Amino acid sequence: MESSHRLEKARRRYLASYPLAHADLAGLGLTEVPSWLFDRDLITLTLERNALSGLPPELGLLGRLELLDVRDNPLEQVPEVVRELVGLEELYLDGTRIRELPGWLRELPRLRYVQWGEGSWRRP
Repeated sequence: MESSHRLEKARRRYLASYPLAHADLAGLGLTEVPSWLFDRDLITLTLERNALSGLPPELGLLGRLELLDVRDNPLEQVPEVVRELVGLEELYLDGTRIRELPGWLRELPRLRYVQWGEGSWRRP
């Protein structure tokens, strides 16, 4: 009950703010990413400490996204949709079940930092 109330409060605050560049939905117990996020030009999206086992294809609509934080979620692999985030500069994966980073991450032109349970990766 408490997390659904917090999510509704975040949704109202989010929809009332325009333009909104940063969305913080940390610790809300989310099992899916709310659809109302995808109609904005987000620069940062924080989804840490939820129950996300994947990310929806619509995330690829966030063409300006520079920072994606999905720490402490039960992700087992880096979702394919991350490949579409060509503006992504930072990716936070700590506390996930990801054991290996896909090679295609290095193909993202602006990605300069990845933090995950096995260490971190920084582009020189």
